[in-house]
Amino acid sequence: MLNKFFPLIFAILVVFLSSCSSDNNTVVEPDMLPKDAQEFLSSHYNGVSIIAVNKNESLNYYEVNLVNGVAITFNLEGCWKEINLGEDNEVPASIFSLLPAKIKARIVMFPLLDVIKLRNAVLNQHNWEIEVKLNDFTFNMLFNLKGEITYGKNCDGKLIITIDKLPQVVREFIFLHYKAIEVFYIEQDENGEYNIVLLNGTKIKFSANGDWKEVKTTFTISLVKSVIALLPKSIQEYILNMSGAAIIFEIENIYSENQWEIKVLINGKKVKLKFDAKGKLISKNEIQEQNAFVKKLPILAKNFLKQHFDLSAIISVERDDDGYEVKLTNGIEIEFDLQGNWKEIKAKKDLISLPSSILALLPRNIQNYILKEKITIVKKIERLVVDFDYFWELEVILNGKEYELKFDAKGRLIAKES
Repeated sequence: MLNKFFPLIFAILVVFLSSCSSDNNTVVEPDMLPKDAQEFLSSHYNGVSIIAVNKNESLNYYEVNLVNGVAITFNLEGCWKEINLGEDNEVPASIFSLLPAKIKARIVMFPLLDVIKLRNAVLNQHNWEIEVKLNDFTFNMLFNLKGEITYGKNCDGKLIITIDKLPQVVREFIFLHYKAIEVFYIEQDENGEYNIVLLNGTKIKFSANGDWKEVKTTFTISLVKSVIALLPKSIQEYILNMSGAAIIFEIENIYSENQWEIKVLINGKKVKLKFDAKGKLISKNEIQEQNAFVKKLPILAKNFLKQHFDLSAIISVERDDDGYEVKLTNGIEIEFDLQGNWKEIKAKKDLISLPSSILALLPRNIQNYILKEKITIVKKIERLVVDFDYFWELEVILNGKEYELKFDAKGRLIAKES
């Protein structure tokens, strides 16, 4: 398919090579990065191969993807804006040393945290923003130029607040059950609910009116006895009588369904228990660890799948000389190259469109075309790299008829075949 498409692509490149799209990323060679960006990479990621560099002039940045899964954003002058470490990389000591002392001290005091993203204060409205993960909870901490904690909305729209801003009933809960433990972080989400992280790794969630909804800790440490005592007696007795010493590491009070959901570690296995409001067991299931198929994939592919799909939906991963093919339970298939960059995404089932988060990866001009033509089903997106630029092929259904659409690097339609 690429061979028959290439002459048309090449002709368009010749005509439009000097122009630049305001909507699209352009693939460029690493040596086209500004000098400061090249020096940053040499200083902090020396020896780590660059697999892709994208330039977006309309938003004034370069994005550099490294083979280890790290993605770094630079402005057009070469100053780093953001470092996305993913979940399998640590902050290099040389980069950690760039942070203000108070931020470093804050992170060091909480070794349970995994730092996954850094945003530079110089280019982020004079705030450092550190994205961290505690178990399965990800949150963003704000710091000023001096490294002091600041409060207000972070980039995710969550409101970071102090403990005195919490409802009285929430403060009473914390004081009663966790009096001796420091509160590390508090946020209020768009629904008014509160997420609170304590220094011992406990995370507590409250509704907007102050009802506690969830208390969890790491699965190797039990929740405090006073919180466990909030469960109905029959639930406490059931867990106490389980075969083996059970560690209760998570309790969720599901008010909307009048149910309790409890997660325990017993005999080395994680088990999820569901009870009704009276404490009668509804279900008992072993919690499966991360899909074994995922472990075969490069970090870039893992991160892509985590962002757009449910990892538990993976039913197969196959590798050949060209890359990886991943199949999901919903019929979607994704192809990645050997570095983990996605090449093609297609929905195999009839009348099923690709998810909106996938369509959002398309250049703006293509998205606008889909809206204008009222295309409701996009069955396949193929991304072709030619001369360091992306070209696109889509398979769509319009008015009950299948079409293959081809777009140039700027998202302009160049062919439509039925």
